[in-house]
Amino acid sequence: MVLNLNIYQHIMNNGLTISNPAVNAGRKTSKQLMALEKALNNPALDLLGINLAVLTSARDSIASTNTNITGSVNAMATTADNAIQMSSMAQQVNRLDAMSDAVPSSCSNTTELFGSIQGENDTAFATVDKAANALSQAITDFMSGAIELDEFETLLTTQSNYMSAADSKISSLLNKEAAKASEIKNKIKSSAIAQNIAMLWNNPCSKAVMNDVLPDEIKGLLP
Repeated sequence: MVLNLNIYQHIMNNGLTISNPAVNAGRKTSKQLMALEKALNNPALDLLGINLAVLTSARDSIASTNTNITGSVNAMATTADNAIQMSSMAQQVNRLDAMSDAVPSSCSNTTELFGSIQGENDTAFATVDKAANALSQAITDFMSGAIELDEFETLLTTQSNYMSAADSKISSLLNKEAAKASEIKNKIKSSAIAQNIAMLWNNPCSKAVMNDVLPDEIKGLLP
């Protein structure tokens, strides 16, 4: 392993702060949703003749989207914070996959693990941003009399649906990444155990113990 002394000394003296543009974009979206939810829960809206079912549905949908987006952004931040460790593990699994499948090594595990913090959620976040801004403006316009009731009710439904659909896309990607992270950790663990078994089996001090504890299907694979 090559040690970059300049980086080492910098981290020793200053620590290491992780920053990621995709996480920052997600946090911006989360703040907009919080402001929108507060505006939509203004009690004055209940007195302006809005269809209660439409208003309640929009409030519930946006509250759910807000909760989900906050969780998604936190998950992305954790991915960014752990990117150095997980990148190292993904590289190891890239090599393991190449060995076990007899194919050239690729970056597939790395790619599948970090899509969210490399911009794959940016379009969905932009959709939520645009819809949240449009609905926030609609609330202001409706309460000032700039738009009619039917137009406002339509916007309540359409914009909250846009946000919900985008939220689903964000969650779907993060669920795939969580599954990939679990797979990578399992492969690393399995590799370490396999190496230890082979080493202990070949050691005269531990072979007898291994013979007594290992299942027959494993012993059948040992020389």
